[in-house]
Amino acid sequence: MTEDELSTLVLKHLGDRTTKPGAVLYSSVNSIQKAPFYLMGFNPGGTADHTDTSNTIGVNLCAPPGTNHYADQWWGEAGLEGATEPLSSEKRTPLQACVCNLFDMMKMSPRDVPSTNIIFARSNEISGLQEKASWKALCWPVHKAMLSVVQPNLIITLGIGATFSAVLAQGKAIDRQEPVGDPDRPFAWARRMALDFGDMQSEITVLGVVHPSDRGSRGAKLRKIRRYPDEVGKFISKFAD
Repeated sequence: MTEDELSTLVLKHLGDRTTKPGAVLYSSVNSIQKAPFYLMGFNPGGTADHTDTSNTIGVNLCAPPGTNHYADQWWGEAGLEGATEPLSSEKRTPLQACVCNLFDMMKMSPRDVPSTNIIFARSNEISGLQEKASWKALCWPVHKAMLSVVQPNLIITLGIGATFSAVLAQGKAIDRQEPVGDPDRPFAWARRMALDFGDMQSEITVLGVVHPSDRGSRGAKLRKIRRYPDEVGKFISKFAD
């Protein structure tokens, strides 16, 4: 997929919502190729500044070539040193460090992992995002088109609540949902699904991991984390090509 093709695809399904604050890919468009994994958060964080035209979905289609925002974009305090690429590991936020830990478990370079969000609209809180249902409906056809190219073995969602449920709602369950690790304090859930990738039907496993935020960790009764337990890595390794 090229950047022009991605732009056409996003404009086709989102129309004038491409002028809203947000982003489509946290990886470069070059990551939309055959790959074993597809990573999804819920929506881009940060302040939804409607006056900044450089902050819109139509402009922020993807990360620069050879980069991934989780690994390379400065998410620290504005104005401090570090807004260069590639970003050194010590300058990554705990959330970025956790996701980079997932990339390590995939045994893939961050730049090669298709990284996106179920919703492309920016909001610093999920609860503050308006029209979530309509955003999901508009964004999912874009995901289907990208998934038909990537054809992953495993979709990984950041969050075992809203994001995981949103992906599961797009298909039909084949097997029951299973915990990964301690079933009394699960930090990940997996489910085999039949998903429509637009021009093809595919059986795929969806893995929801605890969101790497303070709130996500507390919700799963875990300490603040910068990496995931080894059980997650063992599960992910089964799906690597």
